Amino acid sequence: AVIMILTAIAAGSYQSYIARTQVAEGLSLISAGKIDMVEYRASHGSWPAPVDRISKVEDDSPRLHGKYVETIEHGANGAINIVFAEDEYTSPSLRNQALTFRLATVAANPSGPIALTCGGGPLPPGFETRAADRTTIAAIDLPAFCRKR
Repeated sequence: AVIMILTAIAAGSYQSYIARTQVAEGLSLISAGKIDMVEYRASHGSWPAPVDRISKVEDDSPRLHGKYVETIEHGANGAINIVFAEDEYTSPSLRNQALTFRLATVAANPSGPIALTCGGGPLPPGFETRAADRTTIAAIDLPAFCRKR
């Protein structure tokens, strides 16, 4: 009976590990988009509109694709939304779920430093964001820095 309990615990931990590994794909795919959005803000004084094409992609759309990631959308007010695929390769807990990264500015100096926050995670002191959080992934499947403290 003890072995069955330990097996059940290990299986759950392994599934969560797989999900976090697949989330890492999304993190790598947004790298260029983060830079593009920050450069756009520096040049224009505002975040790009959601329809602005700021990412270079094969099909000339504002979305990126990966093995586990269905799309990456550049949302309003500095939001980057990762939507995971709904197929047999994607962890069941991630299928058709979203993770939002929100770019934030210093409240007293909007043209100053920019911070990136994951999901509903805390903002650094003095920073603010108007980007909406569309995260639907369970906290256990998020990278440690994305979990609310």
